[in-house]
Amino acid sequence: DPYAYLIRISDRTDPAAVRRSVTHALAEFPAAKVQTTQQYRDEIGAQLDQTVYMLYALLAMSVVISLFGIANSLFLSIHERTREFGLLRAIGATRHQVRRVVRYESVITALIGGLLGIGIGLLFGYLMTAALGDLGLSFSVPVAQLAGFLVLAVVVGVLAAVVPARRGSRIDVLDALHQE
Repeated sequence: DPYAYLIRISDRTDPAAVRRSVTHALAEFPAAKVQTTQQYRDEIGAQLDQTVYMLYALLAMSVVISLFGIANSLFLSIHERTREFGLLRAIGATRHQVRRVVRYESVITALIGGLLGIGIGLLFGYLMTAALGDLGLSFSVPVAQLAGFLVLAVVVGVLAAVVPARRGSRIDVLDALHQE
């Protein structure tokens, strides 16, 4: 059960005639395909593109999950630090300043997560290309894409902080000071 036959023809041979002959010889095998080198490369490229798109979809899902994770941890943080936010408001902090504190906390969390993710991804990518180097793979760093993903992590951090920051800034000062 061979996967593929590769045929090399001389420069003097007509490629169209060879293709017709091979197609005629394989007529009784309906699953067999006759392709030129470029068609084969395009097919393999399309398969690789499909894999990359699937990885992008998984990345998008992980971004959405991280958005909920950051928001959840911020809600818990605000609940645990109600007294602290009440004290900040009592000594003169404005609602805007309290929201800024929560946003910065979220952005720092998202930035650390993004940097760790990029670093671990680069390490695994390097290890995989080093292991498969004999197949002609080489390691390259897509700096623009990685910078875009880091910016995306910061944006997700800001988006995840919107509702928790609003909640933290609306804490009633007197109720917060009575809470332990």
